[in-house]
Formats: sequence, C-alpha cells, structure tokens
Amino acid sequence: MGALMLLLIVIVLVAFYVTRSIKQIEQGNVVVVERLGRYSRTLQPGLNLMIPFFERIAVEYSMREQPLDVQPQQCLTADGISVMVDAIIFWRIIDPYRAYISVQELRPSLGSLVQAFLRSEIGEMDLKETFASRAEINRKLLKEVDSVTEGWGVKVTRVEIQEIKPPQQTLDAMAREVEARSLREATETEAKGNAEATRTEAKANAEAMNMIANELSRGNYSAAALQFLIAQNYLKTSGDLSQSPNAKVLFMDPNSLPGAVQGILSMLEGGKRGEPNDSPDSSNGKPNA
Repeated sequence: MGALMLLLIVIVLVAFYVTRSIKQIEQGNVVVVERLGRYSRTLQPGLNLMIPFFERIAVEYSMREQPLDVQPQQCLTADGISVMVDAIIFWRIIDPYRAYISVQELRPSLGSLVQAFLRSEIGEMDLKETFASRAEINRKLLKEVDSVTEGWGVKVTRVEIQEIKPPQQTLDAMAREVEARSLREATETEAKGNAEATRTEAKANAEAMNMIANELSRGNYSAAALQFLIAQNYLKTSGDLSQSPNAKVLFMDPNSLPGAVQGILSMLEGGKRGEPNDSPDSSNGKPNA
C-alpha cells in the first residue's frame, strides 16, 4: 500500500513537472524567458521546454505589425495658433531581446516619443504649411521616430497624421478669406472679359469706320453704309442710357433714318463739287451786299 502511494506521488510530480516544462507558443509570437532573474533565451513558435522553478516567462511579444493610435494633443504652430493633432503609427518588434531590456512599457513609450516629435515638427511650421505639408510631416516623423526605436528593437513602418484641427474661430476666418479670394478672382475675370469685349467692339467699329471713310474718300457715298452707321450708334447709345441709374426713354422714328442719310449725302456731294454747305441767300443770283 505504501509503495502504491509513493508511485502515485511520483506520477503526480512527473505530470506536474512536464506540464510546467512544456510551453506552446502561437505562430507570430515569441517569448522571452528569464532564468533566476536574468535573461535566458527567446522561445520561438511551437512546443518548447522550460525548467520549472528556475525559468519563467518574462514577456510574450507579437512579431506582427501593430497599430498605435496616438492620443490627440495640443500643439503650437510657428505663427502662434494652437491646434489639436491626432496621429497613428504602425510598428513591429524586430529584436525581442532589445525590446525587453531597453524599454519597460513599450506602447506608452512609443506614444510619448511620437507626441514629442510631433510637437517639434508642428512648432516649426505656420498653420497653412501644416495643412499643405502633411505628407512631409509624416515623412520626417517616420525618420526621426524610427531612428530612436531602432535601439529598442522596434521598427516603425508608417506614421500618419489623421487630423489637424485649429480652433473654430480660426476656421471661420480661413473660410472668410477663401470666400473673399474667390470673389476677387471672379471680379477680375469679369473685368478682363469686359475689357476684351470692349476691345473687340472698338476694333470692329474702327474697321467699319475705316471702310466707310475709304468709300467716302473715293466718292462712293453709300447710303446703306451711312444708314447702318447711324442706326448702330443709335442702338448703342440707347443701350448705354438704359443701363444708367438716371436712364430716360428716348424715341427715334426709324423712318427718319433715310432722310438723315440723304442729307449727309447731299452735303458730301456739295463738298465734292466745291459748293459751300450754306449758300448765301440771293434772289437774283448775286450775293447780297
């Protein structure tokens, strides 16, 4: 009976020893083992044996890439504007031994490091530069943070600024500035269009005047040309007056246009024959004394 009890005790102890000696590690993880308080080795995924009572698991790390959402923090830009900045980083452990002996709490240390570099980068830029240079800020942060975490056995693979949020009054002022700039550009565009239309109209009128002047200089007094010119000036003048704040309605009998043209032609014909425009009044063909 005593021997059987002793055998049972031995079996229980062996089972307990084996249970404490075998450690199963999942794929993608590693385990740092301490022996009597000092680093012993790093266990890889799969089944591993440990020495009970002498060795213990210090920490288990995931070797996969992991995200870390950095808490939003207040930063001051170079032009004195306070902004709230939110960022996220992606990182992974490349050396479990250095990560174990270099940093006590890895994730909080990474977050504090990113916040410190983020405040430094934002402080060197004006507010408008922070919006326009977000990709450049990400690149600089990645380089600076990774240069420090390399000594921790950690590789930072990506840094992304999620949001840069100025105070509401600053956003309102920026919106008013954008609206004013858009209105100014629209006004300048309209002014350029009006100037171009005026130049085109002036050029067309000049060409028409030149054509009519050439005809008149050759004695080709075209009634149709003169009638067109008078009608054109009448319509333009009427349009300009209608747009004036003190506009008045003017009426002109269209039937008077041929008479006006005929009068101008008569004057031109008289000038061509060398006759004065205003002949002296005589009753007997002789000038008055």
